[in-house]
Amino acid sequence: MAQISLGQIERSLPPASRDFGATLPPESIVLSGGRIGSSTPSGLVVNLQATRGESDFETRTTRPANVVLHMVLEGGVDTWLGAQPMPLGRPPREPVRVVMSALAQPMDFRRRVRRGQHLRKLTVVLSWDWLEARGVQRAQLLQGQRHRSDSWIAAPGDVARAEALLAAPDGAPPGPLLTLEKEALAMSLVRHAMELLLAGRDRLKPQDREKLSRMEALATRPGPLPALEDLAAAGGVSLSTMRRLFRRAYDQPVQERLRALRMDRAADALRAGAPVAEAARLAGYERTTAFATAFRQRMGTSPSRFAQTAD
Repeated sequence: MAQISLGQIERSLPPASRDFGATLPPESIVLSGGRIGSSTPSGLVVNLQATRGESDFETRTTRPANVVLHMVLEGGVDTWLGAQPMPLGRPPREPVRVVMSALAQPMDFRRRVRRGQHLRKLTVVLSWDWLEARGVQRAQLLQGQRHRSDSWIAAPGDVARAEALLAAPDGAPPGPLLTLEKEALAMSLVRHAMELLLAGRDRLKPQDREKLSRMEALATRPGPLPALEDLAAAGGVSLSTMRRLFRRAYDQPVQERLRALRMDRAADALRAGAPVAEAARLAGYERTTAFATAFRQRMGTSPSRFAQTAD
């Protein structure tokens, strides 16, 4: 089995990734096995990994704004986007799942690997340009969120294709059939993902979407978060109906969803050059220190650093 150093991992990252850091020196051998990344003729990036951890280590980088589909066939790895854990693993006797993560702006990405940890995984990376050239708009997919994540059980045919690709001998020449197989699997995963994500699983009626929009418009005005009764009145619904609509649309409680929205508005202001104090006001915080703490928890970085690095 091939030995993989931290330096090799860093060199394999796309140019858009920044701020690579690790807990061991670059020459340290940290994985054994195979890691292959390549672009398909259509412009998708397909990464295959079948590895065993040779050392305990962590890496940190900045993930660009894009959409990633993960399919873990065996094992797992501890990962975080910002401060939020991102579950990537397959528990024993559980079905294979596809995990989707879509980012509107770059975020800190951290990975922790333990010695002896096995991981067999396929990843498909899609740029927003690739999606938009095919009619999928960011707003349509993100649905008002800066980071949208979802997961579903993988189709049996896709799992079989992924198993075949990962079983290919190390160092096997790419060849036309292997290239076509990667392309077919990647396109199948993307098609299924868009079918699920764009169909609107919540199945809200247009009038319910309008009620949500009115409540969110009131909630994102500068200043303290309005009372729940006032928000429900803005949507013309009862408190119980409001809670049910938010849960159905976003799988989140009302206040959690609205705080996230307000923090996203603050991030927009920082990106446009607003001072931290103004962004704090937009998010409803009187003290910038409290805002900075909440912002870091949501975005994985401080407001000042976000303003410096945001695209």
